Amino acid sequence: MSSDSRLPWIVFAVLATLVALPFVIHEVRSQLRPRLVDARIVTATDTDPVLRTGPRHLTTGEEVRLAVALRVDRKGRESGWVAPPGPLEIDGVRHEGPRWASWPEESRQIRVFWFTVECSTVGGELGPTTAEDRLAHRTFLAPELGRDLAATGFPAQHNDDALGPRLDGLPTDGGTVRLYARVELVDRPDAVRPLAAVTTMDPARFAEADFPRVHRRAALGPGVSAATGELFRLPGFELSEGVPHDWVLPGLGMTMADATERRLAQSSWTFAAFAVTGHTAVSHADLVGLGRLTTAGGRMLLDGRPALWGRDVRAGDLVSDGDHWVVLLGDDGNSELDAVDPVLHCFRGPPTRSRLGLVVDDTSDRLQLHRHEE
Repeated sequence: MSSDSRLPWIVFAVLATLVALPFVIHEVRSQLRPRLVDARIVTATDTDPVLRTGPRHLTTGEEVRLAVALRVDRKGRESGWVAPPGPLEIDGVRHEGPRWASWPEESRQIRVFWFTVECSTVGGELGPTTAEDRLAHRTFLAPELGRDLAATGFPAQHNDDALGPRLDGLPTDGGTVRLYARVELVDRPDAVRPLAAVTTMDPARFAEADFPRVHRRAALGPGVSAATGELFRLPGFELSEGVPHDWVLPGLGMTMADATERRLAQSSWTFAAFAVTGHTAVSHADLVGLGRLTTAGGRMLLDGRPALWGRDVRAGDLVSDGDHWVVLLGDDGNSELDAVDPVLHCFRGPPTRSRLGLVVDDTSDRLQLHRHEE
């Protein structure tokens, strides 16, 4: 082939190369871009500043930082993590590799959608035909936590948003919260479609031991385990008549006692038993009966006479009304057991700190006083 006949081919090849070059460069750059491949929820406290995966147990009044850590892959280079400042530990292994406080490209950014994972029902009755639906858990958007890697504050309870405030409840700082997050990579804050997205552990795995969650204890009073605070915000159910107490709950695969220990659900009895003993391996036979209670003008009479604090009744004693169990917290000031004395109870709904007269029926003839003796 002569030089004249080769010239058009050379020109064509050069032009084709020039046309293809931007696409090749773009593809190379795309392949070398950091890739968002995983997201994990991590927590830290002032006493334990390491951002860790897994459940977190808080002492009474202890604050917690909630955050998401993102694993980033980089072709030909070591992978790393994007997370807020502080030591980072993933699945028990301290991370010492590449680390960024924000997405490692100026032209891209991340946005986080925070959720709680809560029981779809706050309480009620469980039977063979209702249990699985009522014990199902789902995600609830938690906008109060913001859109950043580091959450703003602590999430509210959301499965009761449509119910309004409980009139019998007193403020209580405690509870168990399960967390989930969706993280999106975008090129601008108002982007409708993300460039990439990852999520944290599947909410369907809510009952697993390593699901992201925070347990908050609370100082509820003498005679009551501080760990009882961890049972707040959890649903409360009573078993239908004829259902044995050791029934394996559909959807959870465990008994109510085990569900209480695992901070998933509870009954009035398992809550009360845990409150006064710190565990659920206790039965009604382990209680000492102290007598029958009746009401008279707001006062509670024990076998017909006033029940005096320190003599007849003490913090941690239990009042039963059938399947409804109430934990006494102490005296409100007049030395007698009466309607305004503070109590804890859980009956067909999440636990509440309240007043005795608001949670027991003053016309009931079944009120009994009990005590657990070590």
